[in-house]
Amino acid sequence: MPQWTNLAAVSTGKGRIAGRRWPTAQRRHIIVHGRCVSHEMPLIGTTDPSRVNGLNQTPNPEDGIGCHTSTKGRAMILITGASGQLASHIVTRARQKGVAILTASRAASADRQIDFDRPETFDLSGIETLLMTSAGSAEDDCVMRRHGAVLAAARAQGVRQVVYTSLTHASDHLGFALAHRWTERELRTSGMAWTILRNGLYAELIGDLLAPRGGLITTPFGTGRVSAVARTDLAQAAVTVLSDPVAHANCCYELSGTAAFSAPDLARKIAATYQPSSFEEERARLSAQPLFPFQQPMLMSISSAAAAGFLETNATDLTRLVPTPLDALEISCTVARQSAK
Repeated sequence: MPQWTNLAAVSTGKGRIAGRRWPTAQRRHIIVHGRCVSHEMPLIGTTDPSRVNGLNQTPNPEDGIGCHTSTKGRAMILITGASGQLASHIVTRARQKGVAILTASRAASADRQIDFDRPETFDLSGIETLLMTSAGSAEDDCVMRRHGAVLAAARAQGVRQVVYTSLTHASDHLGFALAHRWTERELRTSGMAWTILRNGLYAELIGDLLAPRGGLITTPFGTGRVSAVARTDLAQAAVTVLSDPVAHANCCYELSGTAAFSAPDLARKIAATYQPSSFEEERARLSAQPLFPFQQPMLMSISSAAAAGFLETNATDLTRLVPTPLDALEISCTVARQSAK
């Protein structure tokens, strides 16, 4: 009979490990600077719940650090937002790979009709692993309310592990980062095992934002480079985790693109002229578009963060989960050509 110990949540550099109960003297994975690495050590833990508090916990030499080892099986997996752009890719690839999943969304075609705005629809019975795709297309308070309700339901209904699609650390300057960081904090302190997929900005989104109008690209990205990533690659990364969730428990992956590029780079490839407007001009242009009130500042924050050089990353965990990523610049160029006006 293995000895069980309650691990305190700790932080090592940029890596975090949440409090869980795992058997002693078992192979562990430790996050170091965003990467999950193996470590072999006996666990001598604490049972004091006041020390299991998620982020920025000071390591204690009495505490074990790590996450559970792999035990492949056909555990019940539920994917939320299954009709969305990213989740639909995940569903398709998971089924192609033979991963046993169920889908959840408001659509009648979903295996379970779940509406994030209606907690009474949260049927998570029998689910061991929940892949929660972000409900990020709303005001921050709305997103946090939705995510908090889903996590509460998951905990109450016995879900063992939650995989969450978040946002890269490099994107902290973006206007939609706050709800992601709040959700990460709530997940780490939930008592459930977790895996956080910190997704980079979609290459498809960058291509759409940089689409020429009348042969000119005016979106004010400056000359800053963006570590964009193909949506397909992010879906594949998620499927890699879902193929053996326990092997990735309590791991946080930074999934930005492997090769950053700038607006001038894209303009040259599609033979367009890059003539960036001022932020004031871009804000006025967006104000004339049929956008929700929260969308304009979100879009402006992408431009300002890009121009300031905050959207380029020097390291990524993408190739740990997706050995051969797609060419993000090429994908952005294809979308920019298709969206040109």
